[in-house]
Amino acid sequence: MTSSELGAANPESRGDFGMDALVKAVLAFRDERDWKQSHNPKDLAISIMLEAAELLEHFQWKHPSEVEGFLAAVENRRRLWE
Repeated sequence: MTSSELGAANPESRGDFGMDALVKAVLAFRDERDWKQSHNPKDLAISIMLEAAELLEHFQWKHPSEVEGFLAAVENRRRLWE
């Protein structure tokens, strides 16, 4: 989900903070892309692990103080969003 898509689907941006609204936004995002057939426990578990691994690569072998510096840079935070 891109930052603009998240903004459009983000319940908070519409003043709706409930979990139901968030679930509806995620399901609408999924349905717009015809991804429902891929949403089964096996495929979801694999996808979660793959995405988590991509995120963790940015932090691997960094000392906590290095992570703080890394996150302070706008460009690094933008890359994490991708």
